[in-house]
Amino acid sequence: MANAIASLIQSLSDKEKRGIRSFLLHEKDRKDLNRLFEVYASQPDPKVQLKHLTQKKFELYNLIIEKLSFDSTNEQQKFFKSLSRIEVLFKKHLYEYALKELLKAKQKLLQMERYNDLLIFYDWEIRIRIQLTQKTGKYEVFDKLHEEYSSYLKEYKEIIDYFNLYFKLNASVWGVTKRNESKIQSFIRHPLMQKKVEGKSAYVKYCYYSILMTYSQLHPLSKQKTDMILIGMFDLIKSSRLFPFDLGAELIAICNICSFSLNISRSDYAENLLKIIEVKLHECKNELPTIYRNMRLRWIELTLIYYKRTDTLEKVDSILLEESGFIQKSTQNANKMLLLSVNLHIVSFYIFLKKYDEAHKWFNQISKIHLKKVVVNRQNIIDIINLVIHYELGNLILLEALVNRLIRNVNRFQKFRVEERAFVKMMKALVQLRLKDSGDQKIKDALKKASKIIDQDFSFEKSVGFFNYRKWVDNKIAST
Repeated sequence: MANAIASLIQSLSDKEKRGIRSFLLHEKDRKDLNRLFEVYASQPDPKVQLKHLTQKKFELYNLIIEKLSFDSTNEQQKFFKSLSRIEVLFKKHLYEYALKELLKAKQKLLQMERYNDLLIFYDWEIRIRIQLTQKTGKYEVFDKLHEEYSSYLKEYKEIIDYFNLYFKLNASVWGVTKRNESKIQSFIRHPLMQKKVEGKSAYVKYCYYSILMTYSQLHPLSKQKTDMILIGMFDLIKSSRLFPFDLGAELIAICNICSFSLNISRSDYAENLLKIIEVKLHECKNELPTIYRNMRLRWIELTLIYYKRTDTLEKVDSILLEESGFIQKSTQNANKMLLLSVNLHIVSFYIFLKKYDEAHKWFNQISKIHLKKVVVNRQNIIDIINLVIHYELGNLILLEALVNRLIRNVNRFQKFRVEERAFVKMMKALVQLRLKDSGDQKIKDALKKASKIIDQDFSFEKSVGFFNYRKWVDNKIAST
């Protein structure tokens, strides 16, 4: 419960905190709750042990949830309030007014394509119309209702089917290898993907396009297909039909579209999407602080990749000057994997800008992130970037020790990809040649030998963009 209450309080906006403080202060018998609230509001992981208030944590947690639910003004809450009004009018036998209330709410949900919520109205509409038809005797209305709600059910089932396919594909792609490529191919040949999505709901279109975007990480799509995805997704964003109840989900979706546009080198779309993300971030800054922190980090990451794709590396310093304070403050309360990604991008940029001291400084920030477990691919990148930094700084004795430790750890080393193992072995050769002062030609030969093995077609850099092994090796060959 301690983790739950801490996470909940840290996610509150300043406005929500003021409201809860005001509520607790006006209740004389809730001084302990107020004290507990202030402890968790001031420090995410309080060192003070409040053992005598353990039972109060449950009470405070429930109180905050109830207060937020009562104060909520979002569309989802309005929907539930409409149901409450319909129930009140029905119990008062005011069936005509209850039906008007129901039809008004139903029309709004239809506009937003909320078919799952529409199905909740079926029972209420049947009950109301039974009471009304007892006066008129016109029972044919129930055939129309059955047909209408059956169409909602069909639409909702199709949305679920697409979501299911989308999540299965993502699970298969994560850490994908050649061995399960046939399984990946089966997703794109699925009957759902053969259907036309014109005229379908926003959610169906979003899942359809998302499946294609995920698939494109492994197999390039035709320009016609990629244009269709970008135009379709842009239309959904502009029509405000994409996740109308959830600004956080909408931001995540827009970031994914921006990432896709960068991967297919459509920087024109990416530039516009980055501007849209900035506007959305401003909207959620006060109301959704946790979402804001994580999505601002994602925006920084995408902006850095955009600078890389458009060869405008000189702009990196300006954005980091503005955002470095925010990145460092996010160490304790932001998504750790996202924070790691941003730091790796920054380090990579400084390496290619030949600002090795800056790269080393940002690399040291990674140790402060405190990840319990790092995805193997990312750990490989961390180890390799560490080698590169010390090579460029001339720390040859330390570099030799780091390389030997990596190679001796057989179980760890086997988790490296072929080109990554080649890179590490190349670093071992380079450090030995430099320690022996063997001359530039031998160093260049070692670099060329590794260059033949390193294959960027299957490099992790292609999908994530952290560090381009081939580019670094080619730069060293050219400058040696």
